[in-house]
Amino acid sequence: MRRIRVNKNVKSVIKPDVPLRANEIMIGNIIKTYQGQFIDVTSENISFVTSHIHEYRPVFITHEILTASGFIRRENQYEYMIDLMEDYYLFFMGRVGRLYKADRGAVGTPVFHVNHLQNLWFMLTGKQLKIVING
Repeated sequence: MRRIRVNKNVKSVIKPDVPLRANEIMIGNIIKTYQGQFIDVTSENISFVTSHIHEYRPVFITHEILTASGFIRRENQYEYMIDLMEDYYLFFMGRVGRLYKADRGAVGTPVFHVNHLQNLWFMLTGKQLKIVING
């Protein structure tokens, strides 16, 4: 498991405040209550979280999370990239991240929030990307 510590006061790269969907939540995800409390989804609380999904919202991806996850900043402050596995890489530009395959271009759905990043990371690497929010 890769563990990352971030400060909750860092400016967000991603702005859209879309509701969470229960089918996008996995054990190990970090989400947020509408009161601002960060929640780690565990085997003990996943059933409650998914049945009360309207009480939670996604955690926005920040520059700090991308950097701590191993993404490399490119030409400007809003472009980040990381190689995940052979022929696949994640690229964040502005407000959205995309998975790219070397011979096909963009594949799959856009990555908007931390839970999307954690889920994609797990599906491609078999390892959890554990985000720890400080402060």
